[in-house]
Amino acid sequence: MPKQVELLQEMVPGLQRVAFLASSEDVATPRFVEQFRVGADKLGLVRQEVQVAGAAEFPAALDAVVRARSQAVVVQPLFVLGNAVLRAADVVGA
Repeated sequence: MPKQVELLQEMVPGLQRVAFLASSEDVATPRFVEQFRVGADKLGLVRQEVQVAGAAEFPAALDAVVRARSQAVVVQPLFVLGNAVLRAADVVGA
C-alpha cells in the first residue's frame, strides 16, 4: 500500500490530499488502513479514510471524499474484485 501512495504522488503533480476507500466488513481492513497511513504519512500527505459496508454507501462516501478535497483515492483491494468499483465510477461520472 505505501508503494501505491508513492505512485499516486508521481501520477498526480502537487498531490497533497489522498483518501482511502475501505470496507467496514473485511477483517483485513485494519491492516490495509495502517499500510495506507504509513505511506501517506511518509510522504507528508493529508489523509482521509472512509469505510463503507457495501455499494449502497458509495455515494455518501464519495461525497465525503469530494468535500474533503482529496485529489486521489486508493481503493481497498477487496472492492477491485467486485462490482463496487464500477458503481463508484458511475457515481463520480467516470
